[in-house]
Amino acid sequence: MNRIKYHIFTILLVLYIALIFYGSLHNFSDTELDLAESFLGIPMDKIIHFAMFFFYPFVSWSFLRFNDEPDTENKPVNCKVFKITRDYYFAVIILSGILLGALTEGSQSWFTTYRQGDVQDWGADILGILAGSAAVFALKGAFIRWEIKILQEKS
Repeated sequence: MNRIKYHIFTILLVLYIALIFYGSLHNFSDTELDLAESFLGIPMDKIIHFAMFFFYPFVSWSFLRFNDEPDTENKPVNCKVFKITRDYYFAVIILSGILLGALTEGSQSWFTTYRQGDVQDWGADILGILAGSAAVFALKGAFIRWEIKILQEKS
């Protein structure tokens, strides 16, 4: 079952990152989306950046969680793919998210003529990552208890 979850969350993570790049590099000038508008004084493009990156910690944590090795002989539990312990999952998620945000902003300047990278957009990306990480941290215990309950009911 964990192998299936591993594949599902690996595909989900890759698709999510691809969607972030697509959203960051796509030319929206021919759509009705008006990024000049604001909501509660916050520019709409900053809200979109925040929302795009808010879910990154959920997808990343799920990917790392379903790549865990079983806890045997009191060894630290590691992610099989990256060989990191669970103690560092949130640091890895936050730092990789910040790097992803920087890459998307840089890609706008490097690969398009109709978009440009913006430090304020990157700031909105980082705020989304931090808020999403806080939400995952707050909810992860409930998620793990729910998963254990389902596994026990199947046994």
